[in-house]
Amino acid sequence: MDSHQCPQTRPPETCLAPTRPVRASDHWEHVTIRYLATPNHNQPSQTYGPIMSLKLGTMTTIVFSSSDGAEEVFKRHDKNFANKTVIDAVRAHDNDKLSMGWQPADAHWRICHTEIFTVKRLEANQGLRQIKVQDLLDHVLECSQTGRAIHIAQAGFITSLNFLSNTIFSMDLAHYDSEKSHEFMGLVKGLFDAFSKPNLTDFFPILGFLDPQGIRRQSEFYMGNLLAILNDIVNTRLESDGHGDNDDMLNALIKLHQENESKFSRKDLIVVLLEYKGHLYTPFPSVICLLREQKLPQPHWNGQWRNY
Repeated sequence: MDSHQCPQTRPPETCLAPTRPVRASDHWEHVTIRYLATPNHNQPSQTYGPIMSLKLGTMTTIVFSSSDGAEEVFKRHDKNFANKTVIDAVRAHDNDKLSMGWQPADAHWRICHTEIFTVKRLEANQGLRQIKVQDLLDHVLECSQTGRAIHIAQAGFITSLNFLSNTIFSMDLAHYDSEKSHEFMGLVKGLFDAFSKPNLTDFFPILGFLDPQGIRRQSEFYMGNLLAILNDIVNTRLESDGHGDNDDMLNALIKLHQENESKFSRKDLIVVLLEYKGHLYTPFPSVICLLREQKLPQPHWNGQWRNY
């Protein structure tokens, strides 16, 4: 039966809620909180009220069609709804138990504010951003002079990768003409795809042991390879006695680990690094914005990039 229509014999309050698209915003335990922001979706609230509950399998979705109700939840009670629904794919290698992205807001989150995203550290990266953007421009110029085609997505990925890897490890992890760069990009993309695919086991957990779509196996493979790469980098830094002269993120995390292993273990350290590497799959328009900000302040250049 169409959920938008009800028999004449049934009162409106007993009708099923309309099955229209909703806009994602936040999660809380096994309940998903969403807000209908599109104006033409306001009519259901007149029949079903400002809050609606939809359920598929074991996953419940709470839909707010009122801006006042959504504001009450997301601005005034955001801490109570900060937790996220743990999907099956992120359980690979116990990532759901270690990752800050899937844990409740706790002391681990404060590490980002006090040790990683400090004003001093971010300001120190200004020159690094300019260097990485200049590397990209040099690569584009070289390809132009030799008549080679440029793989835009790959070039943007490598630029983002080297910017983050220098911030974290003080080293380049990829080069524009390196085959290893393609492999690393494939690992990050594969993990991103595994996390973003709709998974039957998220709605029907009883199917978890079957993994009918193979998403858990895919996640285990890509995450395992990324963790192995990060473990090798950390081992190399630890074997160097001291941590070198670089004041990078890895040094800060190693220091936290050595000061209190019970609160910040080796696994925690690796997972934090994995989370930041997980942001590498950046759309190329973001790199264009970085180019405009760092290297192309002239109005005529900005106009050309905007047209591009």
